[in-house]
Parts: sequence; C-alpha cells; structure tokens
Amino acid sequence: MRFGPKRVNPRTKARRCGASCALLVLSCLLLPYAAAGQPLDPGGIVKKAMAENKVPGAAFAVSKNGKIIHSGAFGVADLRHGVPVKEETVFDLASITKQFVSAAILLLEQDGELSIDDPIDKYIDGCPEFCKRVTVRHLLNHTSGVPGIDENWEMMEKEYGERMEYSDDQWLAVFSKGGLVHEPGERWDYSDIGYYVLGLIINKVSGIPSGEFLEKRFFEPLGMKNTYTEDEDRITPNEADGYVFRDGKYLSNRRDWDRATIGSGGVFSTIGDLVKWDDSLARNRILSKASTEKLFAYSRLNNGADSNYALGWYVNDIFGIRVHYHTGSTGAEIIRIPEKGLFIVVLSNLDGVGVGATEIAEALVPELLPKPFLIQPTGGSPDEYAGKYRSVSGTESAVTFSQGVLKFRFSDQFVDELQQYAFDNVFLSKETPRVQYRFERDGSGKVIRMYMVNHWYYNFPQTKVG
Repeated sequence: MRFGPKRVNPRTKARRCGASCALLVLSCLLLPYAAAGQPLDPGGIVKKAMAENKVPGAAFAVSKNGKIIHSGAFGVADLRHGVPVKEETVFDLASITKQFVSAAILLLEQDGELSIDDPIDKYIDGCPEFCKRVTVRHLLNHTSGVPGIDENWEMMEKEYGERMEYSDDQWLAVFSKGGLVHEPGERWDYSDIGYYVLGLIINKVSGIPSGEFLEKRFFEPLGMKNTYTEDEDRITPNEADGYVFRDGKYLSNRRDWDRATIGSGGVFSTIGDLVKWDDSLARNRILSKASTEKLFAYSRLNNGADSNYALGWYVNDIFGIRVHYHTGSTGAEIIRIPEKGLFIVVLSNLDGVGVGATEIAEALVPELLPKPFLIQPTGGSPDEYAGKYRSVSGTESAVTFSQGVLKFRFSDQFVDELQQYAFDNVFLSKETPRVQYRFERDGSGKVIRMYMVNHWYYNFPQTKVG
C-alpha cells in the first residue's frame, strides 16, 4: 500500500484523456526542437523538461534493436522520504496499460478464443441492445460510442455516492445505463470505460482476472520481473509515488479506481521492462506477425476516413516515417520508430506533463522535424484543394485559394496559410510548422478528404462536401 500527502479527488484524477491528456500532449508539442549539430544528450533533454514542469522524478531509456543505448534516472520517487529515482524504479503507466490489454485481446484471438469483430454482447452478460452494434474492435480503437470517463464518473457518484473505487458490477451497471454518444465507427472518441469493458471480456474469455492474464501470458514469459498490475495488498518496493502540482504544492495522486478489473489503466513497470516489451513486439515473441500488424494498423471510420489510433496505440506517418506512441496521464511516454529499430520511454511521477520523449525522438531522427518549405508545389494545382470540408461531428471549415495563397479557415476565429511540403498533397501551417494538412484523393485523383494533423498526436479527418 502506498502512502502520501493529501489525495486527489478520484473524479479530478480520472479525467485522464480529457484535461490531463490534453495538457500532456501540449507539453510534448511545446518542447523546443533539438538544435542541429549539437551532441545528443537525452538525459539533458529529460532534466530540462523536469525543471520546466516541476517534475519530482523521472527515468528514461532509449533502445535500438532491443539493446539499451541511453538511459538515466533523476530526482526523487518519494517526496516524503526523499527516496531517489533509480533505473529500477517502478512507475504507474496509466493509459499505457491499454496496449497490454489490446495485446491480450489479440492473443485470445490468436488462441481461437474470440474474434475482435464479434459483438460485445457475446461476452458481457445482460448487456443492453446497443451491445449488439458494438464490436470488440470498436472498443479497442475508441470508435464504439461508449461515453468517456467524466460522464461515467457523474453517473457512478449519482448511483453509488462519491468514493475512491467502485466494483466491477457497479461499473458494468453504469456502462449499461449510459448508452452510446454516437453510432459505432462514426467517429473517434477516447473512452477509458471501453477499455474497462475489454478487461471484463478478458476475465470472461480467459477464466482468470485480466491482471493475472497479463502477468501469466506477457510479464512472466518475457522476464518483466518488475512489472505488475495494481493490487493494494501487494508489497511493492521501488515504486514511485505519483503527484499532481496544484496551487504551488504537490498533492498525492493515488489512482485507486484502477484496482478492480485491469483495462484502461493499472499496470506498473520500469524503463528496462518496457524495453523488453518493445523487443517482444519487434520480434513477435508472443504475438504473431499477423496479430502485431493488427495492433499497429490504422483504424478506419464508417465514412472511410482513417483514425490515427490503432489498437491501444496511436500511429502516425510523420514526413514519411511511421511512429507508434502513447502517453499515460501519470507522466509516462513511449515512442516506437520501427524502421529505425528505436524505442524511447520516459516515465515520471507528475500527472499530466510530458518529460521529453518526443524531443529525444526528434534528436535521434532529425527527419521527424519540420523542414523548410518548398518554393514550388510538387503536384496538382492549389485550387484543387479549395472547398468546404465537414468533420464527422458536423463541424465545417473551408480551404480557399485566392491571389496565389491557399488558406484554411475555421469560422472567423482561425485562419491559417498553407505552404506545400515535399510530399504531394501535404501542406504545413505557415504559423505553426508542426501542424500538417494532408489531403486524400480517390481513385480518379479527385480530392475527397483533409486530415489536420498536429505533427505527433492529433488527426482530425474532414470530408470535402463542396
């Protein structure tokens, strides 16, 4: 059991992919670019980010083809006792847990126990009618329409009162009452509750608790000796306490709500064990090649647009280089760059901030950095991209071409000039080079869709409607 200063209200800390994840994403994006020609110093990058964000402690590792080439540990794991962070320190992974849950579902499919295209009512007893329309795949890629964590916390508190944790039966009851906020596959909406349900499916299909399944099928065979799932009765040496920084002081951030079924969070690990995990994915040590390809494949919405979320992982092509990545709101970040054989992991103990993983990746692979604009377009006429665009939520924007200038307009509040980059149909924002506008053509060459991509993280597909 972990002890610390004042604990944070569970609803506040549970907004993992609302305010906290947005803050984590923004903090990653706002880190300065690595200066060209400077010697690579991943530890310096992490320490600088720690100082800027008031992070108590962090550890990082960079591996190439499964071998650690850079690593380090800084600061304190426990503010009360001044315990230093070591490379063996265990951190709460929060939403990085989702990739283990996704891998577990794919392993059960590999074993012939389920199909990810099965409707979830096949595995959830007493599930309401909407479960017939939601597949396991929809839960995995966050397109199910299941509400996010905030809505479910409000219902939980109304039904059962405010508390630090709830039972599986209580979560399932609220899930069943909550319904869907949109039809499955219609759009991407991050849902922690969807992953909680995936944990329940693992329980049902495997016959053992999801956390035990992860330990027996992944952690033990891979020698991940310092990786485990949340259990308040377990004695856990070398575990970092988690904190938030609020009103000029640190508060303890215990995530007790992850104690029941392991689904959206609840895995704890070290930088060294996560290098082993990445190597197992690269070498298909447990998941087959076909299952691993599913894990990292772009998800497709009902309208044909791609989402930049796969199954428990974000995926993106940054200037032609495929990257896989995820964050955890406890200050955890991992990045895979498969074609380079690189894996970057940074774990910290301050909620809602990034600690330099993207900057390390850009220092290691300079091709990921925004580059100078081309003077001449590489293909097509700029006016081909002009028109009205609509997102799946109904929001409209426009691309205009006038006096030789291509602009993106979102109401009267945001106007951005587009400048073409070295790939056909890809433009960069003149104002913010990390923002890309990617245009998709159909088989006849007609522009049909635009993706607004915030370099590493966000992908907003919009269909051309005029």
